[in-house]
Amino acid sequence: MVNTIVTVVITLIFSFTLFGQLILSLLRITIESFKLAGGVLLMVLAIDMLGGTVRTKTIDTEQIAIVPLANPLLVGSGTMTTLIFLTNTQSLINVLLGGLIAALLVYLVLRYSNNIAIIIGKNGILLGSRLMSVILAAVASNMIYEALRAWGIAK
Repeated sequence: MVNTIVTVVITLIFSFTLFGQLILSLLRITIESFKLAGGVLLMVLAIDMLGGTVRTKTIDTEQIAIVPLANPLLVGSGTMTTLIFLTNTQSLINVLLGGLIAALLVYLVLRYSNNIAIIIGKNGILLGSRLMSVILAAVASNMIYEALRAWGIAK
């Protein structure tokens, strides 16, 4: 499953770095619309994580590797928006190299997640999960706010 997750992460990073702006342009989607949609989806995920709610009745381990782990949790709309922005301000090779380094770190954390879980224990996992839910909600709120501010709805 780790290999599947990292492969999808690398594919998404490369795809959005190379073709993200083109995809959004072809679909006539603005960065602000992408931020708002991603922010709403992330907020739903954060609330689900915080409440322990599961929206699916069955769990397919191959599917969970892609949704929600690889996308949107590891490479979501915030990452995609950032990649599109960076390709306009940084050299393409630097953006791709940064993406590969991030994917390597994802691999290492996932590869050794059992060892990490043993070290921090059940309470540490629960605490980390709750903390990450709040952080995810804050990221989602920020994405929603930035979209609304760009449209002149918020100050």
